[in-house]
Parts: sequence; structure tokens; C-alpha cells
Amino acid sequence: MRRIALALVVAGSCVLVLPARADTLEAPAEVMAQADGSFHYTATFHKGPGSGQFAGNSWIGLENVPGGLYGDCFCFPSCPVFSPGSTFSFGVEGALTDPTKPGSVGQSVSLCDAGGASSTTTIVPFDPTGIGPHAPAIEAALWNTPNPFAARTTFHYRQPESGPVSLGIYDLAGRLVARVVDEVQPAGTHEVRWDARDAVASARGGVLFARLALPGRVRTRTLILVP
Repeated sequence: MRRIALALVVAGSCVLVLPARADTLEAPAEVMAQADGSFHYTATFHKGPGSGQFAGNSWIGLENVPGGLYGDCFCFPSCPVFSPGSTFSFGVEGALTDPTKPGSVGQSVSLCDAGGASSTTTIVPFDPTGIGPHAPAIEAALWNTPNPFAARTTFHYRQPESGPVSLGIYDLAGRLVARVVDEVQPAGTHEVRWDARDAVASARGGVLFARLALPGRVRTRTLILVP
């Protein structure tokens, strides 16, 4: 349906009446994830013409993003009513299933009677160069899940070409705590599980560092070991 602006004549002058703005939900078109695949951003709902009672807001992973979150007010009398021009913001926070691949998230705000809006955001993999998701540096990205962790965590990394791989864990003083990987590996995505209890005698929590060395590339990651 095409909207047509109307011109009114008031006291001998012409006043242009523009079409009313519809309900909209503004969110970034694209967000870069952190090295571990996590991301967060804010979506803001703008109420267009007419008033409407809040029903709920949600976000859901559409591609390479698991889960979602829905907040429902169940249209109770106590639910807020948005008047024209009102705004409402909420946070979106999740993680890419595979941090080396892009994903997408859909977010929406619904009203009890009619109206509401939705939008979609693309999540691109972390790129330390800031150039784009396909920059060569992303090929050596290092991440681990979970982090923080109490005892065990799994490291993930991608090796662009076959060659020697060294993955070591260091403490704050720079001392080597554990050698997780020290071998020649083929190109591709790799994962290795590490049990901190086997290497850290105290294992009472603290900050450690993982250092991944590939041919011509070195990546580090902060590890949080909790009691």
C-alpha cells in the first residue's frame, strides 16, 4: 500500500502533513562477535501512531546462534502502555555456535492488540584486523568453552595449513603450567580438552593464559579458572 502525504490549507498557508511513522525495532545490521564467539548489542523499539500495550519482546538465533530469550508480560493490566513516540530498549546477548562462521539473530517486540515490529542482525566472526570476517588473521583464532571454568575446558582453533602446533598454558608470572598440544597437525579445525586439575596443583581459581603458536601466527587467550 502506497502512502500519500496530504496538503492542508490553514489560514491561507499550505501545511504538509507527512505520513505517520510505523512501529519500528532498530538494531545493528551487523555486529562483530568476540574471539570466543560471544556478542551483545541493544535493540530499541519506537512506537508509531496509536497507543499499544506491551505484550513481550524476544530474540532468537536464526543461523549459527543457539537458543534465544523471550520476555512475556501476558497482557496483564499492569503491563506498560506505549503511546506514540515512546521507546523501549532491551539487550541481546548470545554466542556463535561456530565462532569461525557468521550467524544471524531475529528480534521482535509484540503488542497486545496490534502493532509491534521485528528486525534481523547479522553476527560476523571476530576479526582482530578489523578488516572483515574473511581476513587471514581469523584463521588462527583461539577460543575455549566454557570460560570461566571450574575444572575442564575445551580449546578450539583453526589451522590454515599443516604444520607444528604448540598450545601452552601459562600463569601470571609467565611460567608454563601445562603443555596441551605439541605436535604436527593437518590443516583444519581442531579441538582439545584440558583438565586443569591435572596440571594446576592448587586449582583454587585465578587467571591463566593460553598461547597458541602456529607457523607464522601466535594467539593468546585469557582463561578464568574458578574455585
